[in-house]
Amino acid sequence: MIEKIEMIRKSIDEVDQEICDLLVKRLDLVGEIGRLKAKDNLPLTDEKRQEEILEKIKNLVGDNYPFLVPIYSTIFSVSK
Repeated sequence: MIEKIEMIRKSIDEVDQEICDLLVKRLDLVGEIGRLKAKDNLPLTDEKRQEEILEKIKNLVGDNYPFLVPIYSTIFSVSK
């Protein structure tokens, strides 16, 4: 049983690494957009885009959507 738990934990660690890699990639892309917007004096925050992203996530994950809203709210917040 302990070996099984350790195997699962190793898988969780691998998923965590993937999540971190993807979040860093996302932040890099958001930074790129921010620089382009700043160059053209555009507002950094696009509420409509955030709503579109949340709707897309809702369609992708269904019942797990409520659990992801605070995560994406945090992502949006640190991306500014």
